[in-house]
Amino acid sequence: MIAAHTAEGEWQRGEIHLGQGDVLSSAVSDAGEEIRVLLACDLAPPLVLHWGIAERFREEWRQPPVRMRPLGSEVFDERAVRTPFEEHDGVQWLEMRFPKPKGDARLRGMDFLLYQPAEDPWTKDHRGDIHLALLEPDELDTQILVTDTQKRLANAIVGAELGKRSWTLMHRFNLCHDLLAGVEEDQESLALLFTWLRFSAIRQLDWQRRYNTKPRSFAHAQNRLTARLAEIYRSHPPSRAWVRLMLGNVGQGGGRGQQVRDEILNIMHRHHIKEVGGHFMEEWHQKLHNNTTPDDVVICEGYIAFLHSDGDLDTFYKVLADAGVSRERLRSFDRPIVTDPDFLGDKKHGLIEDFQNYLRILNAVHSGTDLETAVTGARDALGVRLSHKLDALFAHGAEPPSEWVRPKDRHKKGKQEAHKSVKRRSVGRHVSSPIERVQLIAEVRKGLSEKSTARLTAE
Repeated sequence: MIAAHTAEGEWQRGEIHLGQGDVLSSAVSDAGEEIRVLLACDLAPPLVLHWGIAERFREEWRQPPVRMRPLGSEVFDERAVRTPFEEHDGVQWLEMRFPKPKGDARLRGMDFLLYQPAEDPWTKDHRGDIHLALLEPDELDTQILVTDTQKRLANAIVGAELGKRSWTLMHRFNLCHDLLAGVEEDQESLALLFTWLRFSAIRQLDWQRRYNTKPRSFAHAQNRLTARLAEIYRSHPPSRAWVRLMLGNVGQGGGRGQQVRDEILNIMHRHHIKEVGGHFMEEWHQKLHNNTTPDDVVICEGYIAFLHSDGDLDTFYKVLADAGVSRERLRSFDRPIVTDPDFLGDKKHGLIEDFQNYLRILNAVHSGTDLETAVTGARDALGVRLSHKLDALFAHGAEPPSEWVRPKDRHKKGKQEAHKSVKRRSVGRHVSSPIERVQLIAEVRKGLSEKSTARLTAE
């Protein structure tokens, strides 16, 4: 039917296969001052087009202005309108005319779904929302992005970051995994992907937007990306510098994602903390269940400091603020944390022990640079001597910083210092100063690098 109404050469025709034999035919024509669009579909009536416009990027979903809406259109929300099809010769038919953008305005295409209100099913193509190109897309800055590959990557990244209504770290890591295909030895493209991940790691991009992510699914996306990066590191030696930088901005993920969800409940049950709204622990628990992010590492560190300080809220919020998590950020989460933590004095020591272990779980999932997580993963390659030195380092780091201890407790703490220093010396004198600890870390890193290089060379 589309062919009968469109002259060859004047229209760009296309077909989208919707599954079960159904087809959506389209035709687009540049008619001078306007763009004409014809849509024809063999789905059963009544049929409605649920649509928005893409000004610059795919999946942008902006509400069309009134001048672009055909008669009979109704506003659905701030991003979409609904326009009914008409029936012509047994086919669902819709004709649309869009004024051409002027000045700085843009019109790349339209994003849409097909909706059958009688049956309430949504119809997409196999990739998701349907996108119909209307005008040639603007290229990103060609002075910076000099190759077609870089432009493709940049358009995919910016389109997803700005265009997608629902977006999380999980989606970002999955997209990064896919974009690595074909650029394993392209240094400029890897640099672009690293910059993207770095902006994410320092909170310049959304970590969660209108989407709930199970910790297990989130950790799987991380593990998928880090495994791909590890394979590139092994197989493409010229790219190793960029791969290492990228790995530093992505948590390990792996099999501990489910523990993020389970262990917070275990802790609450062990200490008889009720799952009741209006309390810090329950608000944090809801966030962890639905959208765990690296912010949870900071919140856990702050809560441990809060416990060490016998419930000093200034200490709690200082630890958070020093790591970039403000009160406003806590309240901005889709699952907001608006209540101050309660100090449970009779449960203090048990909670400290449990949350120190929980912090290890959070670091294992979220932190790409946590030393203890990295060492745990590399134990088999360390050898006895380096393992003992690292055990000494971690034992030294178990003592809370002095600023976490209330002033009235510091005198008591001082009396215990002689005993603790003896205990430290029994573990190993080589961790007695920050300089020596840094030297130990450097020694371990060198040892691991040598072992890793030898292993890769052997392969």
